[in-house]
Order: sequence, then C-alpha cells, then structure tokens
Amino acid sequence: MSSENVTEAVEPAESTPSKAVDDRLIDELVSRAQAEGLQLTGEGGLLQQLTKRLLESVQGELSYLVGPAAVILCATKVGPSAVAWGLGTLIVVDGTGMTLLNPPLGAEDEAEAERPPRREWLGVGMVAVLTRAFGTTMLLSGVDTAIIATLEETGQAPWAAVVVAVLGAGSVIGGLVYGALSRPLPTWFLLGLLGLVTLPVGLAREWPWLCVAVLGTGLLAAPALSALADAVTRLAPAGVRGEATGLQSSAQSAGFALGSPIAGVAVDVSVPASGFATAGLAGLATALTGYLLCRRRPSPRAPASIRHDPTNTTDAGVL
Repeated sequence: MSSENVTEAVEPAESTPSKAVDDRLIDELVSRAQAEGLQLTGEGGLLQQLTKRLLESVQGELSYLVGPAAVILCATKVGPSAVAWGLGTLIVVDGTGMTLLNPPLGAEDEAEAERPPRREWLGVGMVAVLTRAFGTTMLLSGVDTAIIATLEETGQAPWAAVVVAVLGAGSVIGGLVYGALSRPLPTWFLLGLLGLVTLPVGLAREWPWLCVAVLGTGLLAAPALSALADAVTRLAPAGVRGEATGLQSSAQSAGFALGSPIAGVAVDVSVPASGFATAGLAGLATALTGYLLCRRRPSPRAPASIRHDPTNTTDAGVL
C-alpha cells in the first residue's frame, strides 16, 4: 500500500471522531434548549436576535462609512451652514416618524416579564461590560481625531474622508466575518486586541499607508461593539433589558464624548501619532479593568431565567 493510500485511510478515521463529538455536542445543546423552553428559530428566537444585533452593528458602521464623506462633500458644495440645517431637519423628521409609528422596542415576553431588583443583574459582570463599552467608543472617537491631526500636519487633510471610509469598510467586513463564527469571543479579548492594533497606527504618515494601518482597527470595531451588545443582553433579564441597553448607550456616548478631547490633548502636547497611542492605551486599560472586575469576585446570583439558559456562556469567558 502506498503512502498516499495510507494517508487517505487515516484521514477519515481521524475526522470521524471529531465530527461525532461535534454532532453529540450540538444535539445536547439543542435538547437542553428545548427542555428549558428556549426558542432557537422563528419569530423572537435566539438566532433571529443574534442576527438582528449583528445587522444593527453593520448598519451603524455603514452610517459611519458614508456619513463623514457625504457631509464633507456637501459642505464643500453648498456650505457648512446648509449641511447643519439639513442634518437637523433630518433628525427632527426621523424623531417625528418614530413617534408616530411607535414601533415595538422589545419582544412580547420582555414587556410581560417580571422586573427583578437591580442588585440581581447590575453586578460586577455588567459593570465590567459597561466599562468596556465606554473604552471601545473612546478608542474609536480618539482614532478619528488622530486621523485628522495626522493628515493636517502633512497637508493631506482632503484625504481624511478616504481614510475614514476605509476604516468603516473594514468594520463592516469584520462584523460580517464575526457573525459567521460559531461562538462569540470574549469582550475583553476583542477590546484588548483592538487597542493593540491601534497603538502603532501613528507610524503611518502618508494617507495610503494610513488606510492600510487603520484597517486592523476597522476589522475589530464592529465585532467588539456587537460582542458588547450581546453580553449586555445575556446579563440582563428580559424585564430590565431596556434599562440595561440604555446604560450601555450612555456608556458608549460618554466614551465618544471623551475620546476626541483626550486624544486632542495628546496631539497638542506631543505629535499626532500620540493620538493613536492614547486611544489604543485607553482601549487596553478598559479591557484590563473589565477583565479584573470579572475576576475579582463572582457576580450576584442571577435570576432563574438566566441561570438555566443553556446559551448563557458568560461563565465560560464571553465577558
């Protein structure tokens, strides 16, 4: 028997046990989910919720991709004042439409669910996730400021829209790839990796190289935001999911508000590259802080709806 035949005979034998283990694991998870009454598919199912969060993240990145370039183009054609009034009008129209349509903001079971005390869900785990949400948007906001500062110093400011567009495109691609993974990655790992790839971006001085340098940051942006949203949903019982999402939004808004001025101060006292370094260090610091918070002491005992959820993998390191 030739070596090729031996290889062909061994490969199926090696892959069969692995496939059998995967099949048994899938069957066990599905059986546990059905036993606990968890809906996996269909309206309001787990898969639909995960897909919705991923699409929302990608939609946000598309706005981030198209928005700056469109605003810069319109401002150069019709003037900044007209653009500001136009954006304000669109926001008012959007808010009015949402008020008139009054779409449901949650599933029926969330509206009917009992509201547990905050001490049962607003524990160390949730605080750690909110800390990382703050750090993620602080990093992204600081990167925007550092991009503009770098290109202004080298007289390439008109190319800022192109660099930001590459950053947004990378985030869309990263979000789609992350959504295809079979299991979520820990939020501390994604944010820490995001901070690491952001640190050396300032070494690029010309806009083409800056496009290449920010691609790593873009590829990890949407996965980090999506993982954070998923972690908040896992930790919050159905009756307080709206409040938890509001806390996440507040943490991210605070990060956006503080990221730009902090990176701007770093640029003013040093060089534009320090803006990227500051943003990356902020991401690393909040990732480490959240990680240490989760390891410091166990979170308060969760409600039964969370404790018995077979898809709840926070204890396995998703946080």
